[in-house]
Amino acid sequence: MVAEFAAAVSERTGKDVARWLAERGDDPKVGGAVFSASHWLGEPESAVIVYGTAGDVAANREAAAALQTAVRVGHGNVIVPVKSDAEVNDSDLTGRHVVLVGRSSVNRVAARWGAGFPVAFGSASVTVGDETFAHEGTAVVAAGVNPLSPRYSAVIVAGLSADATYHAAARAAFPTTEVAVYPHGGKPRLLAVTPHDGMVGHPAGVKSSTR
Repeated sequence: MVAEFAAAVSERTGKDVARWLAERGDDPKVGGAVFSASHWLGEPESAVIVYGTAGDVAANREAAAALQTAVRVGHGNVIVPVKSDAEVNDSDLTGRHVVLVGRSSVNRVAARWGAGFPVAFGSASVTVGDETFAHEGTAVVAAGVNPLSPRYSAVIVAGLSADATYHAAARAAFPTTEVAVYPHGGKPRLLAVTPHDGMVGHPAGVKSSTR
């Protein structure tokens, strides 16, 4: 069935879908896929929440606890473990979906893994594609690949202030797209980011919707 489907899609699109699947094995997520921000909620028992301690420590810790509670209440009574970026090592992050609370300037793991996300944080801004958001009340949720275990996703939940991070985590809204931007005073924007060829995680183009 898979071979027939791949052949049909290849014929319709002119692309070698069968070879693409073969290069990635039976599960195209393995080997570097783009996940949606909500993917990990299908396996909350295989996730860990990591909050930043390089800044906004109290707010990030509270945000992580609020997210843990929201997932427990809304997703099968599973308690996702919460750890700080100061206490985790690579073994804690391997073989898991990793949810990072706090932007790269306050979360050490987010800083290490930053290039793998389809967003880029500045000192007081976040850029998605060619659009930059700089209001301190803005927050983003973005999905990438866990670089230690490509079978699993990495998701960052981060505001441009401690308060924005807390509210984004407590909201626990994880869209089925790669990126959600919650601009201050505006409607959420759900974004699908198209990476450059061979540069997974580096934004090239953005498709946007609001809700």
